[in-house]
Amino acid sequence: MKSYLTEAIGTFFLVLTIGLTVLDGTVFAPLAIGSILMIMVYMGGRCRVAHSILLWASARF
Repeated sequence: MKSYLTEAIGTFFLVLTIGLTVLDGTVFAPLAIGSILMIMVYMGGRCRVAHSILLWASARF
């Protein structure tokens, strides 16, 4: 359950950052998006739910 919560929090902050930087139209959008992605990967550590779901789905098709 911890990995799903970590994935949800990371996705929320990534989408929030992308949305806010696009709406603001700042030139530092790539830096902000890269930074939040780096922070969320560091925070999540070994929790890789999205990769597991992707591998499971690709094996089915």
